[in-house]
Amino acid sequence: MIVITSIEVRFVAHATENEALLRKAAEKVFSTGFSVKTTKGHWDNPIRVFTSRLTGKEAESLLHRVASTVPVHDFGSRVDGKNFYVRTDKTALLHGELRPGDGVQLHVRLRLPRGASAAAAMREFWKV
Repeated sequence: MIVITSIEVRFVAHATENEALLRKAAEKVFSTGFSVKTTKGHWDNPIRVFTSRLTGKEAESLLHRVASTVPVHDFGSRVDGKNFYVRTDKTALLHGELRPGDGVQLHVRLRLPRGASAAAAMREFWKV
């Protein structure tokens, strides 16, 4: 049996994007609040990095929602040890949707039985 120990949701808002709108949409879709860190881009423009970490039942519930709407077939390439990565579309967030894309990274940390494969566990979780 796999255990989802946590999910970290992370996305970036560039200076040209409406960060308040993105944050509000992400909080609604992912049912969580986000912390914000400001950094500078290539031309010293402000970039905001939004991060949230869910654990326990909240993490498992979110992963079930993602698995039911975001198709994944390349499980092996998304695994690093006991970590699984999936990306969703940032623009789709503005419409309240979860779709495959590149804008929002979900980093899933797993606890697996000895010898278990994270890719196989996630494939079964996704019911593929």
